[in-house]
Order: sequence, then C-alpha cells, then structure tokens
Amino acid sequence: MEQTGTWARAGRRADRKTAKRLALPSWRSLAVFALVAAGALAADLLSKHLVFRDFLSTPGLEQKIRQIVADSSAAPLSQQVLHQLDLHRPVGAGLRLTMSVNPGVVFGWNLPRSLVLLATGGTILIVVAMLVSSPSRGGFQLSAIGLIFAGAMGNLYDRLFSSVQLPGLEPIRGYVRDFIDASQLHYPYVFNVADVWLVIGVGLLLIRSLIPCRQRPTPPA
Repeated sequence: MEQTGTWARAGRRADRKTAKRLALPSWRSLAVFALVAAGALAADLLSKHLVFRDFLSTPGLEQKIRQIVADSSAAPLSQQVLHQLDLHRPVGAGLRLTMSVNPGVVFGWNLPRSLVLLATGGTILIVVAMLVSSPSRGGFQLSAIGLIFAGAMGNLYDRLFSSVQLPGLEPIRGYVRDFIDASQLHYPYVFNVADVWLVIGVGLLLIRSLIPCRQRPTPPA
C-alpha cells in the first residue's frame, strides 16, 4: 500500500513537470518580453529616422549630389552616390555617425535578398519558439530574447518598408540603414542599434548558459 502511494506521488510530480513544460508563458513573462522588445525596437527605428533625417538636411547636399552625378561617366546608382558623399559627423570616444546602407546582414556580408529575408524570418521564429517552449524563463533570459527579437524586427522593417531618398535620385529600398561608425577604433563595419541589440541578446544568452541552474531539493518520498 505504501509503495502504491509512493508511485502515485511520483506520477503526480511527473505530470506536473510535463504540464509545466507544455504550459504557455505566464502573463508576467509575456509582459517582460513585450516591454523589452517594444522599447528596443522603438529605440532602433527612432534612431535611424532621426540620424538619417539630420543627414538629409545637410546644407548644400543637393549641389554635392549634382556634382557627383556630373563627374560620373555613367549614371551612378543612388547607393553609389551615397557612398561618395561620405557623410559623417564625429561623436567622440572614437565613434562617429556615418550615413550608410547595407544590402546584406551583419559584418557587411552581402547575401542574396531571399537568403537575408529567410535568415531574418528564421531568427524571429526561433525567438518565438524559445519564448513559448519554456514559460519558466527568468527576466534575464526574457530580456535577452526580447532584444534579439527587436534587433531582427528592426532590420527586417528596413528591408521591407524603409527607403532613403537622396535629392534628385531614385530612393534606396531594400537596404538596412546603418550609422554607427567605429572605424577609428579599428572596427571596419558600420552598424545600427538593431545590431547592438542582437549582439547583446546573444551574449546574455551565452552568459546564462554558462551559469549553472540551482535546482530545488526533491522532497523525500
């Protein structure tokens, strides 16, 4: 009889563990994720909008563009003109703002558009799966997942909806807007706030994976 009761208790514990794994995230977990993701995404899109708007209002920009087009042997593409403009402003501590666009992914990798969109969509699906698969994640992990989601969505928005309109030229579409330039610190790539969120989010998850989880002591049968 005692052995049967022990088996029953063990079965109930196993059922509770299974239910916990299959349960949806709590409203608190979803709230933490949503707040971090929404705040980080807003910071990325707003920073891109403000920086590029400021650069596009540079005095004499239209005259510079006309001169570049006149000096070219063939009609240059808008992104080529943007590169020749070399618009940048110092910030300090080895950083500066540089108006740039990137057709690829991180570190300047130039991949076909279909592969870039596929990789971005896959990242978003992985983040959603991580959020749903473990409702017991702590705020540390949820914040990391939210940052990764915001970074992927921010760059996906650029590829699908944003455009950079240089005066007198065709708008640049399908490119990610970059502006953080650390070349004076020997980092060769221009990046944006979304890239920062991606790196921080992945780094936090790596740190969390190296920290052993404390398990609650199993009560005696």
